[in-house]
Amino acid sequence: MEETVHLVVDSGPQKGTQYSVPKDGALLGRSSGCTFLIRDPELSRRHCRFFFKGGELWVSDLGSANGTKVNDRAVQEAQLQLGDRVQIGDTVIKVVNDGVKAALRVKPDPDFVSVDPWPPEEEAKQRRIWVPLWIELPAWALLLVWLMFLAYSLVFTSPPQSPPPQSLPQRLPPREATAAMPKGSEPVAAAARDEEAGQTELGASVQTNRMGAVEAEVARCLVREDFRKAVECIRKGTSESSVGTGPESDALIRFIVDISKMDTLIASAFSEDIGKVTTLWYDGQSQTVIPRAVAGSKISVVRTGETEAVTLPVSKLGPRERSRRLGKADTPPKSAMQFILAFEAGDYQAAGGYATNSGPLAAAFAELAADKR
Repeated sequence: MEETVHLVVDSGPQKGTQYSVPKDGALLGRSSGCTFLIRDPELSRRHCRFFFKGGELWVSDLGSANGTKVNDRAVQEAQLQLGDRVQIGDTVIKVVNDGVKAALRVKPDPDFVSVDPWPPEEEAKQRRIWVPLWIELPAWALLLVWLMFLAYSLVFTSPPQSPPPQSLPQRLPPREATAAMPKGSEPVAAAARDEEAGQTELGASVQTNRMGAVEAEVARCLVREDFRKAVECIRKGTSESSVGTGPESDALIRFIVDISKMDTLIASAFSEDIGKVTTLWYDGQSQTVIPRAVAGSKISVVRTGETEAVTLPVSKLGPRERSRRLGKADTPPKSAMQFILAFEAGDYQAAGGYATNSGPLAAAFAELAADKR
């Protein structure tokens, strides 16, 4: 039966090495007598021990010279969660399986959008096909010879330009040409110019209106935090017309992806409260908890009066709680997320203030907030 990999060396002298922790635990250090031998000069001979307690994976420092850290916090002994990073010396070990319950406790976040600006079929078109060097070099040489021949043909073999027939009038500047027109023909020429300019302005206006409609629909999806639907709206608009295609729509999709990652930043703010009693608003009610670990956009906590840790998605926290943890809106994605949270909380005045720094969605957000005020 294949062993379960619990730990992977994420950085350090033995990066990529995988370890399976036995039931009776494992010693880690520079000594050859250790279960896991890592040749890191910053490690002690017997640096730390990984073991199971209550079916969960733990780590304890064995009095090492440089100590043991979990997620950048020095620990003497700590329970490990999926995704935790244990630093010993210059080596960082990532937890990929935290015991009997393995990865079942921390499930993928359904609200997180990880989407590439190119659909799979478009990405396949962008990917360069590898060609062997013995084929590629002669091909480039033939292309260079053909370009030189084409340049020679254009420069030396083009027929001489003959002067225009004397019977044809010479081209005049616009004002002189208008003055030289037969009487009564000036309005016709002016009307043709006006019609051409009008068609150009109309095309630009139609394109602006259609892109504005797409952005408005995207904004309505985002205030519901439906990031996938927002991306679908952009791609649908791209497929139905030429409006919004290219770099503009790709940039908007990337911006939505950045907004969807804000819950990870909010979760990381709980790292400062690990082991502390914290009151937060979750799933419509106030709860007193002790944060234990952070994994992606989720936090592992123990509720007051309970002993078993549970995982809480940050997206289920109250909008004001998330806004406080997210902090200052110093980037367009953070400003856009603060707009969404203020909109969810019903504070449309504050939402309007955040809209101004919300990148490509600033106008759509501002209009949405104005409709509510």
